[in-house]
Amino acid sequence: MMVLWRVSWKGFCSRPLRTLLTLTSIVIGVAAIVAVQLSIEDSRATQKSMLQAVTGNASLEVTSVGNAPFETTIVREIAEIAGVKVATPIIRRFGVLFDKNDQRVRVQILGVDPTIDSSIREYRIREGSALSANDQALIDYSFANSLGLKNEQPIKLMTNTGIRIANVTGLIEPTSGSAAMQGGLIIVPFPVAQRWFKAEKRSDLVQVVIDDKQSTETIREKIAALLPQGLQVREPTSRNEFGREASIATDQGLRLASAFSLMIAIFIIYNTFQMNVGERRKQFGILRALGTTRRQIVNVIVLEGLVLGVIGTLLGWALGFWGARQLSSASGALLDIPIASNTFNWLPYILGGLCGVGVAIAGAVLPARRASRLSPSEAMRTVSLGELEPSNIFLAYAGIVLSSLGLMTLIGCIQQWWHIDFAIPGTVLFLLGGIVALPTVLPFFTKWIILIISPIVGIEARLAERQLLRNRGRSSLTIGILFIALSTGLGLASSILDNIEDVKSWYENALQGDFFVRAAMPSMATGQSADMPEGLVEEFKKIPEVDSVESLRFVNSYSGDFAVVIVAREFNSATRKYFDLKLGDSKTINADVHKGDVVIGSVLAERAKLVVGDKLALNTQEGSRDFRIAGIASDYMAAGLTVYMTRAQAERLLNIQGTDAIIIDAKPDSIVIASAKVKQIALRESLLFQSQVELFGMLEEKVANVVQGLWAVLALCSIVAAFGLVNTLTMNILEQTYEIGMLRTIAMARGQVRKMIFSQALLMGIIALLPAVFAGLLIAYLLSLSNGPTVGRPITFTLRPQLTAMAFVGEMLLILLASMIPAERAARLKITDTVRFQ
Repeated sequence: MMVLWRVSWKGFCSRPLRTLLTLTSIVIGVAAIVAVQLSIEDSRATQKSMLQAVTGNASLEVTSVGNAPFETTIVREIAEIAGVKVATPIIRRFGVLFDKNDQRVRVQILGVDPTIDSSIREYRIREGSALSANDQALIDYSFANSLGLKNEQPIKLMTNTGIRIANVTGLIEPTSGSAAMQGGLIIVPFPVAQRWFKAEKRSDLVQVVIDDKQSTETIREKIAALLPQGLQVREPTSRNEFGREASIATDQGLRLASAFSLMIAIFIIYNTFQMNVGERRKQFGILRALGTTRRQIVNVIVLEGLVLGVIGTLLGWALGFWGARQLSSASGALLDIPIASNTFNWLPYILGGLCGVGVAIAGAVLPARRASRLSPSEAMRTVSLGELEPSNIFLAYAGIVLSSLGLMTLIGCIQQWWHIDFAIPGTVLFLLGGIVALPTVLPFFTKWIILIISPIVGIEARLAERQLLRNRGRSSLTIGILFIALSTGLGLASSILDNIEDVKSWYENALQGDFFVRAAMPSMATGQSADMPEGLVEEFKKIPEVDSVESLRFVNSYSGDFAVVIVAREFNSATRKYFDLKLGDSKTINADVHKGDVVIGSVLAERAKLVVGDKLALNTQEGSRDFRIAGIASDYMAAGLTVYMTRAQAERLLNIQGTDAIIIDAKPDSIVIASAKVKQIALRESLLFQSQVELFGMLEEKVANVVQGLWAVLALCSIVAAFGLVNTLTMNILEQTYEIGMLRTIAMARGQVRKMIFSQALLMGIIALLPAVFAGLLIAYLLSLSNGPTVGRPITFTLRPQLTAMAFVGEMLLILLASMIPAERAARLKITDTVRFQ
């Protein structure tokens, strides 16, 4: 066995580029799987930990409808219920922390009773001491390190009562999963938080821990019987539900890209091993003649695949870990939360390892079995005699079945017969079916293409056709790789651009205003921002150059079992566009809202199966109340689970308070002066000031960060596909060595040899890319339809001839460039060497 291993090692060293290509294919496939899965897991873990940091071990929460603060007198009655271990009031608000560089960090401030908080949140003080009643704060150890904050250091916080200074009295770290504190949580004493947020004798919620032996539902019913109108008791709010909804489309795109990269890796690896075995036929023939068994031949080839698979997997793990950090950063930019990239999960690594090693072994097994079945006399010939491979009608039928199954799966996702996650295997099956059927129809394609290009290219095109059909399986695999690269690249690129256009349409229609003032950037997952100082709306209205001022407030609520975000604003203008309206009368929508109707996000409409004219039930201070739906709008804030109503109505029915953002319009001839005065007030209060152009630029940057990872994966797929073409052409040259020599002896010029190799690349490129263009556009169209359940409506599919042409021409140029090295190698073969080759 040692001798056979030395033979394998010599094979690796003699073909370094091919070995590197195989290794690269495995690395990319594994890295894509690991990076995507880790990024998704990190995002979910961070959102979950942020929820757990606030809810801790609480089984139930008492809140007011509209999240307004309420009297704490109810706490004592709840604590006296049999089965309740702890009932404690909590202040939960968003604020702004200014780091050592005076940069803003959006944080959640939690006011707790230090004497009993350990019953809710399990953490230990790593440095410093516990809280007292003074203006002190506890900060998560890792969060503080990321900002360069130290123990016993003062920090500056913005609240709705202005700038507050607190001393960091302790750095804490969780002792259980329920106390994980990622995402910027700051814990302060309850009386301090009450004073900071003008909530004396009130709390935002009451957290309840019950005895393990008690039924949560029984205790909930007992608490509900005590509550006055306007208060409600529920299990801890799943605020991360909005984060999950906001990241569904991104997760789907990343999973789809990783699936395509794995498909390309499979074809590359199989094709590489097939060519590797073909080149070593003579070597295997000698080994068989010297007594090597067929099993030993199989073992040595499979072992080569195993070694490459293990090395590629290890490198893929490392690359995937790095890629996960980049994707997590992009997802964090979308959700406006710091996503931890240190969450460890075995599953992505196990899945990537199984795929990497499994694909490498699977790619080696079939060529190994073929090599072992050759007799020594057959194997001693360096290459086959060039008989044309026969057609296999079974492959055509199998391809039709696979494509049909894939198409039916996609239609099922569009019709919501099954989960959207099935869209990925459906797309893969659809493409795989076309590749499986390709060897059967390859002669048909080449026949017609040759008729078109032979008058231009000449006899070299006929010679190229002969070589492609001689090794139909290998040619089909290479064409399949090119087909996947362009179809998936074009399909995903079109889908990405369609989604970007949809996002742009949303913010260009829904975020209208000359200036935007806020304490911090709002969360895309919940819409919530940090509380702003009071009295600013009236101060901005007093500026002579200001035409109108509107305040926005985002409040979590419920519609039945659906968690929703209420967006309250004044809707001052009768003519301005406030929504990216999809259903409803745009001419009367503003008047309808002022009459008491609501506009809801398309995702909420889809989830609740609501249409214009239906009634939406919302929890209010007066109990459940129905609101007529005047319109359904595209909305990316709070994942589209939004309800828009006038601020006056929200204050009356939901008792909302505070302001998350202020939108200001200047008089047409006074924009510059108004901008200076508004900005001066914003700077005085340490608030963020943005013009509409600056806001739109920021949103475009967020979108660009999210899709960056998708483009990177697709670019790698195209590069690897080009290397696969080089592999195939190199093997074709090896098999044509004797033939090239004979042609050269009868006066074929080196330029004609080059043209023959270019013709092979051209043929494979045309056969792959023409159907790939149509398949890519079909994929983009189906993806736009399958987005319906995710965003509440189909994303508008746009045909982009320029993008399609650029993708086709760019891929064809890449193919021709990739063929230059094999063509030059063939042209420089010496006639004497080629004639002796056979």
